[in-house]
Amino acid sequence: MLPHFLTPGVLGGCSLVCLLGGLHLVKIGSRNQRKYDYLKDPPHVWINGMPRGLVHVRGKVMVKEPLLSPLTHTPCAYFQTTLARENPAKPGQFKTVRSEWKDSEFVINDGTGKLLVMPAGAEYNLLQTYSAEIDLKQSGVKSISLKEPNRQSLAPDEEQLRRYLAGQGIGAAGEAALMRGNGTHSEGVYQLTETCLECGQEISVFGTCDVCFDSQHPRGTRVLCQDEHLPTFLITHQIVLPVGKRLRVLAIAGVTGGVLLIGLAMAGISLLIYPHMA
Repeated sequence: MLPHFLTPGVLGGCSLVCLLGGLHLVKIGSRNQRKYDYLKDPPHVWINGMPRGLVHVRGKVMVKEPLLSPLTHTPCAYFQTTLARENPAKPGQFKTVRSEWKDSEFVINDGTGKLLVMPAGAEYNLLQTYSAEIDLKQSGVKSISLKEPNRQSLAPDEEQLRRYLAGQGIGAAGEAALMRGNGTHSEGVYQLTETCLECGQEISVFGTCDVCFDSQHPRGTRVLCQDEHLPTFLITHQIVLPVGKRLRVLAIAGVTGGVLLIGLAMAGISLLIYPHMA
């Protein structure tokens, strides 16, 4: 016998809710699985035959008016400079205190054609161009790391690094302003790092090929950009697109939860049809 509060109407309503909820979860799980399968292997295409939609293009960066990175003065289409301070209680552990970045439109050339890249909303995954550590109380630069050691001439000297730090409000006179709330510091070890998307660098762009209309291109021109429905837009030195496990986990969870709810709905419907089974 069914409990007295579990009337046929209540049981039928619960079964319907479970059935609809289960079907919806299965739909969401299947959609996330299809998206995962698509994103993990977007088509690598040549620019001269590129379709619209999510694509993978690999080529060299060309910039009409390149930016100059603050530390190494590298001509580039993107730079990120990070300033971190060493924790005095934990040597070797740094905390970021300031970071600045800037990017600009650039053209990618794969040998078959050229394509404008509009980087608004893009995620960058590039090798670090330069890194150095400097102690405010000691002369000299503690350590220097360059992506290409043979380009040592790009590395700024100690005077340039200290001038950059002073421009950021760090030093005997300016550090207190930066570290306001943590006391006055006139010493410390700082780590300066810089990552650049250099002119002529070979990269991969995973983004959406679309047609852009503006005053310069009234008839439209193909561009690589971010699509609101396919938010993946990555500029990277790697050849493959690193797809996280989140979509896969959501797909498995959605399908599993949906199947369980559908099973509960079927059990409820069976009790309505065969009440003596209870």
